[in-house]
Amino acid sequence: MPDWRFQRTRISRKHIDGLFATTARFSQKAKDYANTHHIILVDGERLVKLMIEYNSCVSARKFFEIKAIDTDALAEYQDD
Repeated sequence: MPDWRFQRTRISRKHIDGLFATTARFSQKAKDYANTHHIILVDGERLVKLMIEYNSCVSARKFFEIKAIDTDALAEYQDD
């Protein structure tokens, strides 16, 4: 069962009538209704992306180190 939330809000000086968020997906009928009534829909995929982007209710499990070749250091060895 999707988790629904409704919130009246103002975003960037533009009045928004509402915001609906779900962990599921919205039907085309729901998208059409929301579009004509100035309602923002946040589906599960977008919700997860926003959670990751804003570090909300997420935690890091692994970190990866990305290495780059230091060409200046290599050039010193090649000059010898």
